[in-house]
Amino acid sequence: MNRKPLPYTDDQLDVFWKKEEWDDLYPKDGFLSDFITSVRGVETPTKFALWSGIFLISSSLKRETFLQWHPSKLYPNFFVIIVGPPRILGKSTVVDYGETQILSKFHEHYTNMHLQKAKRVNIVRKATPEALTLALEAEKEAWYDPKEKFRYQIDRGSQVSLVISELSTFLGKQKYNMGLIDRLTKLYDCKDIDDEYTISRGKTEFRKGYVTLYGATTKDGLENSIPSEAFGSGFMSRLIIVYSDTPTRSHPIPLPVRKKDGTPIPWVKELQMRLAWLAEKSIGEFSMSSKAKEAYIAWYGGFKKSLVKQKDDKSMSARTRMDNHLVKLMLIMRAQRYTTAIDDPESLILTLEDFNDAQKILTATMDNPNYKVEDAQGSEWKKWYNRIQYLVSKDGSIQQKNLLMAMSGNYNCRAVTVREIISQLKQEGRLRIETLEGKEKQLPSVKGDERYIWTIKEVNLNGLSTSHLKDPSLYHEEDLLGVPDPK
Repeated sequence: MNRKPLPYTDDQLDVFWKKEEWDDLYPKDGFLSDFITSVRGVETPTKFALWSGIFLISSSLKRETFLQWHPSKLYPNFFVIIVGPPRILGKSTVVDYGETQILSKFHEHYTNMHLQKAKRVNIVRKATPEALTLALEAEKEAWYDPKEKFRYQIDRGSQVSLVISELSTFLGKQKYNMGLIDRLTKLYDCKDIDDEYTISRGKTEFRKGYVTLYGATTKDGLENSIPSEAFGSGFMSRLIIVYSDTPTRSHPIPLPVRKKDGTPIPWVKELQMRLAWLAEKSIGEFSMSSKAKEAYIAWYGGFKKSLVKQKDDKSMSARTRMDNHLVKLMLIMRAQRYTTAIDDPESLILTLEDFNDAQKILTATMDNPNYKVEDAQGSEWKKWYNRIQYLVSKDGSIQQKNLLMAMSGNYNCRAVTVREIISQLKQEGRLRIETLEGKEKQLPSVKGDERYIWTIKEVNLNGLSTSHLKDPSLYHEEDLLGVPDPK
């Protein structure tokens, strides 16, 4: 595909879908919007489709796209796990569609044979630790060009995209999986050179590492497959958990998205070509614009302070690499926009717009009130605490009897525990307790005739205070002039 792709817009399409949660979060000017649009007729929430698209871009860019991050480089690889109830959210549908139909074949659209070989993704769908080692051995490929009468060779290095449908089997606590969490933790860092010693194989060397991971599972499957030691190892901080428990679409028969005149769109071929186009045009070293850098530094100050305020080691462990996630996501945002160095001299510069888009998506993902990364091994009380926060804050207030019904019916949480958590939130200054007549109270009662009102007014970015910004929900260019460092 030589010409610059133009993203599909709603005014070109037969729009049969309704707006849903997350539709305002992703950029509408590139591959991500095209990929999300292509599965509008499938029962997959926008958030799942968005992160599926991010994984496809992440896997296609490889080490050829990077940001200098002293003393080494930062690459745009991600470990993504989408989590939701079985059968009702189309988890496996969007995973299979993206991986088998697009990621596995996009490289075939390159006419340049060297680029075609370099960009082919080594996809691993099922792997024991030993099989993973074999897959990571540096990939070399040679071919003969009869026209040029020359034999070419390419070394792809230790590059693997793990697409795991049975996450509980892959990460499970079986004896043969011992050490896999530690392996994945090290592989995430994309080292230039690494090695491994085993009794059967001796020393195995890995070079030019680049590993992405994408899996789908249920909440129980995730919690049963990740051992508690994963938190201490730093694995959870490298993981993006995308959680949803509520269907957003109903399509008894999946519907293809067509143009307004009913003309079908060859989505698979289009997306293959578009992914190939952006992967080629994004080769090179990226840098941040001055305004993007200012916004990131302002965000980072609050982020670091927030870590020390975490109440437990698990919460801290799950968020320590959120800054790296943000920068990597900025790389994805820039790459997906269908720009080239020919028509845009600044195509390899991360902009303030890239920062805004990445920050909104990451915040919404990691601050999901229904489920957070650290909840994967959090206590039952912690999960109830997070759920009650969500129920009170969602509409600004909730009556006690409605809260009790929601927590007992759906989460098996006793009334006495609900009152304990309400008392905790009251002490933390997050809510106030009032009678139905509006009189403030200090403690929750055993009766159902009171209301809990959420009192946190400022926008919260992953627990960070944003009061030092004029518009904390979004960093505008004019707001960045003279923005003080968070104190």
